[in-house]
Amino acid sequence: LAKYNTLKAMRNSDYYLGLPTPANAILICSLILFIINIDKILLAPFDNIKIYKIFGDFLKLNEYNILFISILNSVLLMSKVDYEKFPLISFRINRKNNMDLLRLIFFLVILFISIYFKLYELVLVMFMILYIYGNLIKHLLLKLINYKKEV
Repeated sequence: LAKYNTLKAMRNSDYYLGLPTPANAILICSLILFIINIDKILLAPFDNIKIYKIFGDFLKLNEYNILFISILNSVLLMSKVDYEKFPLISFRINRKNNMDLLRLIFFLVILFISIYFKLYELVLVMFMILYIYGNLIKHLLLKLINYKKEV
């Protein structure tokens, strides 16, 4: 947060430099809730199916996984990975604004469906993992492409 306040160029940009603190906090909290409620959310409907026995232990995170994710995200907080800011929606018609509006509507629809079915933790975990690690993968791929162009 201090980095955001000191870098004026970042405030006028469409990206955060490094993982935003609220995204990190939402991921950690939603992972903990996901762990507490995993049997109710995912695994209970599959008790009698072989796939549960294969993937059941894999899906059950524990405190060591949370610790590893917390350490990884702490590094991402201070990294130079660009993370998209929450889109500012206006009623101007252009391609970027339309895409931002569609993504926001998609997120809200999924969120309301998850509230109806009481699957908050699952949806929050999925969206935060997609946001955090999707931007990290995009950053690494862009670095790799730029490196190949230089060589």
